[in-house]
Amino acid sequence: MIENKIKELEIEFDRLLVLAVDENDIIDHKLKQIIETILKLKQQKKRLEYTAERSEVMESKAQEVMGLISAEDLDLTEYSDALVYRIIERITVLSKEEIRIRFVGGFEITQPLH
Repeated sequence: MIENKIKELEIEFDRLLVLAVDENDIIDHKLKQIIETILKLKQQKKRLEYTAERSEVMESKAQEVMGLISAEDLDLTEYSDALVYRIIERITVLSKEEIRIRFVGGFEITQPLH
């Protein structure tokens, strides 16, 4: 949608540029507005692309962590520092009764303490 709007504005810009040969102040002002709008839309598009890319990376990391946790060959019978270091990024104490565990990749769960 943003890409289509950019193309429409570029077409209008080109059309007005042809008319601007006469040094018309109104056309010059309109050209300036179009350029500013195009720049804003391109920045917005770039931010959206970055956010989508980052989201995909976070999802991939979360799936990797969940794969490690649910792997059938873990066969753990006791606590493993190595596993904790690989999958847990941070543990935050929220209160006397609750903690938040943040796994590598951004996946978080809130866990009550019993």
